[in-house]
Amino acid sequence: MENPFNKVADACRRQLQTQLINREAPGPILRDFDLMLDAIGTEGIATKSKRGNLPTNLLADLNQRISHPLDLQLTRPLLRDYPNLSGLYILLRVTGLVEATGNRVAVDPGRLAAWRALNPVEQYFALLEAWLLDAEEAVLGGEDRARSEHSLEIAVWFLGSLKRGQWKSFPEWVHVRSSWRDQVSTWSAQLMQQFGLIEVKERPPEKRSPGCSSRGWMLEKARITPWGSAVAWTVWEQALEDQKAEEEAEAREEEEEDSSCIREREERVHGYLQPRLQPFFPDYRLTFAPPAPEVRRGVYVFKVGLAPRWGGSAAWRRLALPDDCSLDLMADVILAAFEFTDTDHLHEFRYRDERGRQRSYLHPFSDEGPWSSDVCLGETGLPVGGVMEFRFDFGDNWRFPVRLERIDPPDKKLKRPKVIESEGKPPRQYPGW
Repeated sequence: MENPFNKVADACRRQLQTQLINREAPGPILRDFDLMLDAIGTEGIATKSKRGNLPTNLLADLNQRISHPLDLQLTRPLLRDYPNLSGLYILLRVTGLVEATGNRVAVDPGRLAAWRALNPVEQYFALLEAWLLDAEEAVLGGEDRARSEHSLEIAVWFLGSLKRGQWKSFPEWVHVRSSWRDQVSTWSAQLMQQFGLIEVKERPPEKRSPGCSSRGWMLEKARITPWGSAVAWTVWEQALEDQKAEEEAEAREEEEEDSSCIREREERVHGYLQPRLQPFFPDYRLTFAPPAPEVRRGVYVFKVGLAPRWGGSAAWRRLALPDDCSLDLMADVILAAFEFTDTDHLHEFRYRDERGRQRSYLHPFSDEGPWSSDVCLGETGLPVGGVMEFRFDFGDNWRFPVRLERIDPPDKKLKRPKVIESEGKPPRQYPGW
């Protein structure tokens, strides 16, 4: 694999050497980000959104104050309809600066103090890495497919598809389905503009086909900026170095029969670009990583039901489980509580954690992880009131909504999970037998 920006490598180095970073350059990302922080505040604001999104009555005013306001021809636009705001809100959530608890969203005072202690260079690269490593549409309550629509690789491939000084036109379905090189979400395109990586032109309503289902903002054309090329070249260089290290580790693993030395892509952490960027930006000294997951001790009380389409059963069970119970063991408890006797099938737990990010844990026999046997309840980061979907038997596709009602204080008497309340007769696992 070759860096597609090698032809302009010298120009990229010069851009890195001369680029200034402040609240307005190379893009208005820092100014817009602070605007969102101030609008939410440490006292927070009430919201009716189940996903903890911003209330609709705040969006129009924020849109007018942001650097690139949008003229939406929508009656009651939601946060996801304002990609210039939703991308920033995703960054607020995945960095841990904004928390959603119950019907309120608020800025975390401790995280805010740490953020304010950073200089503009450190803040800019903290947001850049948050976008590359952590940002995903699931924060907004997007469909499950959104998990695969945005990642570091896809973002850089998109930048690599653009040419300096030339506008590239995109089809209407660029935000829905396309190749890696042409695929981009509306909020990610807006973020790239706010970072100063690209320039964009909107597809006006009159140029959309009659069958176009999107009424909101759409990308029509984009071109990469010199700074965008420099950033993409830097990320590509680091990716190639990581790939080389992985290949060397795999070769050693074959000789030593020890897989612990292999560097997986998931091990990229915040600050991984710092060694490559710091020679050009001496002020880049501190990093701003997301808060470390907190292991919450106690007795986890869940209410488990069945999705309506599965048997039409209104049966439910209330479970009490210790915090060290693995999700794999929890699967066995749920199946036993609903009197499922054939448990020799794969399963998956899926939910959104406290930062709004999608989490998925698969059966230990699945080819790829992460696996349900490797995480316990205290490590899940599932917020109180949050719902996990437990999917069992991918053929019959049973689905159980699992709601965390509360976390009680630790109880030494609770040695194993148990059913503390039961309602209704469960459906038969195989009705036709």
